[in-house]
Amino acid sequence: MHTYDVLLEAGGKDADVYYLRCISQAALGNAAEAQADYDAGSGMSAGRTSPAADEALAALGKAYQASGDPDRAREIFDQALASGTATADLYNSLGMALLDGGQAEEAVDYFDRGLVLAQAGSEEYGTILRNKGAALEQAGRFSEALEVFRQYQASGIQDPEVEREIRFLETR
Repeated sequence: MHTYDVLLEAGGKDADVYYLRCISQAALGNAAEAQADYDAGSGMSAGRTSPAADEALAALGKAYQASGDPDRAREIFDQALASGTATADLYNSLGMALLDGGQAEEAVDYFDRGLVLAQAGSEEYGTILRNKGAALEQAGRFSEALEVFRQYQASGIQDPEVEREIRFLETR
């Protein structure tokens, strides 16, 4: 954080520096500090967009999710989507916030959106597929969850947890 403090002190106030410090604070799990930096950056960037702002917003949402506040995380992720940032990772994060908040049915939709944007066969695709299976299972849609977990397993990823879920779902 010291580097960002020095940059802000030496170079004047710059929205991108606040956004970058927000990302760092979020990675450290400091959601309140990350929020303050995001707010400072967005207050300075009136009318202009920055790729750092989009990344900061996604990082901020993840910080809230990690801190156990899925509702606030969802608000932040929704804000990121409204700003035009639609990535597989963002849809996955929003799906996880919904799943953590007990909204499994709605989470499935966001996982599906993320799968459309993720590259098939990538690690990201596999992660979203696994999360979709968990959401389907939590929603009580066991046969669909089984199908998704089998698809995940067929991609060549060895995951003992998914193998246990498949065995469990085969008994449903």
